[in-house]
Amino acid sequence: MSLAQSVVVVTESSHAGLYGSLAVDNAGIRLVSAAGLSAAIGPSDPDIVILDSGADADGGITILGEIKALRNDLPVIFLTDSSSEETVLKAFRKGAREYFRKPVDLHVLQHAVETILALRRMQRESRAPLKRHDSDPITLPDDLPEAIGRAVMHIKSNYDCALYLDDLARAAHLSKFHFCRNFKKYIGVSPMRFMTMVKISKAETLLRRADLTISTVAYKLGFNDPSEFTRQFKNITGISPTEFRRSCFI
Repeated sequence: MSLAQSVVVVTESSHAGLYGSLAVDNAGIRLVSAAGLSAAIGPSDPDIVILDSGADADGGITILGEIKALRNDLPVIFLTDSSSEETVLKAFRKGAREYFRKPVDLHVLQHAVETILALRRMQRESRAPLKRHDSDPITLPDDLPEAIGRAVMHIKSNYDCALYLDDLARAAHLSKFHFCRNFKKYIGVSPMRFMTMVKISKAETLLRRADLTISTVAYKLGFNDPSEFTRQFKNITGISPTEFRRSCFI
């Protein structure tokens, strides 16, 4: 049985109505003000924060920084009434996992919350079989060793960060040599190739959002150079991000 998870929503009372209909299976939802934020965040609770900055995007960026200072591992979904590319980049630089401009479709927000919670739940239940989801870029074998499963989950949970072989081998509790050999044996590609495939799979979802520029998508996925993102995207998909986006809005 999965342990109950916790979602904290940081918002002013005037914006609380949006979250009254938010329902996530086996997760409690608490609404707090910015003033009560520090008391609501402990060493292992909550599992995710939804930060609604309202019209004060810059103030929200400041609060985001405070949240990450309290717990850097805590995923934060950032929402704001007004937006610009500069604000989006600031939010991602401060550590936001997702970014939405309001009004936001409640089903889209709920899906984002459920996806992050599922990843965190699978990290906690590290001995449970790693199940394949429709969004997985590669079919995972049923006999996947626990060590390799831990590395796969580490990649999926940190797709927006720069990861290195040392990080992944450490997550698998294996030497770098044995990790690379076993990863390719069971997954079929190298760890770094798999990481790129996970990033590009996520990019395909983000590029369908008209509110995010291609440069912003690249930055969010850990590419400091948009041209490198374009090269990797075309290498995996066969087309450029611009061509992919154009096909989504035909």
